[in-house]
Amino acid sequence: MGKKYKSLDRKINSLLHTQMRTPNNTTEFYPRVINKTNIELTDEEVALLNKGLKYNLHHKNKHWLSNIAL
Repeated sequence: MGKKYKSLDRKINSLLHTQMRTPNNTTEFYPRVINKTNIELTDEEVALLNKGLKYNLHHKNKHWLSNIAL
C-alpha cells in the first residue's frame, strides 16, 4: 500500500509543477458582435449582445403573465 501512495504522491507533485507555469499563448480573440448597420449601439448594449444568444435578462415586464396568456 505504501508503494501505491508514493506513486500517487509523485503524480500529484508532477501535476502541481506542470500547472504552475503560465501559458505562452498569444491567441487573439475577435469581437463577437460586429455592427454593420448605421445604428449606434451603447457600450451596455454591446456588452449584452456579447453575452450570447442563451443569456437570460432576469427582468420581466409588469404584465408578463397576461402577455403569456395572450
